[in-house]
Amino acid sequence: MARKRIPFFSVLNDKQTYLDLVYILFAFPLSIVYFSLTITGLSLSLGLLILVAGFFIFLGTLIMIQGFRWLDIQLTRVFLGTTIAMKKEKPKEPGLSNFIKHLFGAGTTWKSLIFYIFIKFPIDTIIWSVTIVFIAVTLELLLAPLLYDELL
Repeated sequence: MARKRIPFFSVLNDKQTYLDLVYILFAFPLSIVYFSLTITGLSLSLGLLILVAGFFIFLGTLIMIQGFRWLDIQLTRVFLGTTIAMKKEKPKEPGLSNFIKHLFGAGTTWKSLIFYIFIKFPIDTIIWSVTIVFIAVTLELLLAPLLYDELL
């Protein structure tokens, strides 16, 4: 008689399950770094705007956010196995002023700024917390028979 596979438990044999778990565990600390650096960059640039240095710090923050976006896309590709199309928009003409115009005019810059501050950090915090709770409860229930004798 052949053993009947239970589809619910077959996920334990799937490699992608563990890659997803590792992605979730990486996403939260990275989200903290993204959020902290973005808020720090925005605060510093706003505070130092009167000294003109704030403008350059703001430019650096926007460039840093583009780097965060690139890193997130790469991590999603590696761990989740999905491909996200990343538009490589370049200024039409070379030069610093064209680069700055392009950076400020690109919709992805502002969408990424909003995403990393208001969406990614809160969602990653919730997902990471729920994952850790589920792992802790699962381990507690699995180890309960071994620990039960020691408690009596």
